[in-house]
Amino acid sequence: QANKLAEASMIYANVGEVDNEQAVTNIVSAVKAFDIAVDDIMSIPDVYNKLGNEFAVSSKNLGVGMSQAATTMALAGNDFNQVAALLTGAGEILGDNRLDEIGTGLKTVTLRIQNQAGALKELGEEYEDLISVSKTQQQIYELTGGKVNIMSATDPNEFRDTYNILKDVANVINDLNGTDASELVQLLFGKNRANVGTAILKAFQSGQIEKAYEAAKNSAGSAQEEFDRWSQSIEGHINTFKASFESLSNTVINSDLIKSL
Repeated sequence: QANKLAEASMIYANVGEVDNEQAVTNIVSAVKAFDIAVDDIMSIPDVYNKLGNEFAVSSKNLGVGMSQAATTMALAGNDFNQVAALLTGAGEILGDNRLDEIGTGLKTVTLRIQNQAGALKELGEEYEDLISVSKTQQQIYELTGGKVNIMSATDPNEFRDTYNILKDVANVINDLNGTDASELVQLLFGKNRANVGTAILKAFQSGQIEKAYEAAKNSAGSAQEEFDRWSQSIEGHINTFKASFESLSNTVINSDLIKSL
């Protein structure tokens, strides 16, 4: 585990221009949240590198945004590629430097849908306006003309994943009058994160989130290929040994994280 994490961190640090300690932290947070197998750890820098190359976001800040949202989004049934795509789509609209804020927005909408007032309070987000899950479900269903349900069609006690709920909302929100559309966004995201919600919905409507999702699913080998090109340069040859050692050292420093995997 340590060796594979060190290798993935080294590659991510170099192709994503991330400091070694942050590279380890970003990768470990994703591994833990989405229960990614040791043999699949390279899929994390692959996705960050692919999206960073093809969209107006950086692989470095994608890792930061993912670290903010990963655990909550994973528990809500979203997979790693879906969360990366949501971050990417909203990041292209709001700016790469706001991916941390977008990650918090994703965390917030998920907690609001599930009526987790305690977690929202701890996060410093609005929670006083929350209503019960059944009332939230009914209100969203009515505002969208019966087209969006936050609960599974096969199991009424199971929440649908955040990605597909927001995708459905994006498909119908332009059909709503201004008051209903505003009420729906505020119900989902709260006043403080309404701008993030609006950006996500627009990114779905433009097709960018789904493009990012497809890119993420087809990113295997992306980071390794870029690292191989980088390592062919003179600077790459000089720095590879240093980067390898620093990544492995940071892995050992973060051994408590490894033990928790």
